[in-house]
Amino acid sequence: MSDHPNRELEHFPLLSGRMDRGQYWASTIGSLFGLVFFGELTERMRLGGWVLLFFALTFGYALFWGTFRRAHDLGWWGITGIIPPMPLLLLFIPGNEGANAYGPPPDDVVSTEIPVDQPIPLDVNEPNRPKD
Repeated sequence: MSDHPNRELEHFPLLSGRMDRGQYWASTIGSLFGLVFFGELTERMRLGGWVLLFFALTFGYALFWGTFRRAHDLGWWGITGIIPPMPLLLLFIPGNEGANAYGPPPDDVVSTEIPVDQPIPLDVNEPNRPKD
């Protein structure tokens, strides 16, 4: 199991580190979906404006956080990411190849290599069963 969520939670309250395009896409889509879903849920349940404000601030900060870290991946000062056309451009501009002033490049979260030297068990429930 990947330790990626734990690493992201270490960075979440802070505006440090870098985020690649794939993570930024996922962060942006997840934040917008959460904002719309919980906003609609708040309206349908007729909860007060304070609950809606809480969700708007929470998901708004998540969008700001992702944009800030994505700008760091390009070597830019984070606040430049919130200039109006920049969040859209950050979805498509590739980041720096190596380390920059904001840290090492984000690593690949999902391994794309399949170990071919591993034997395939005959049965998942009985991996040491002798062959017939």
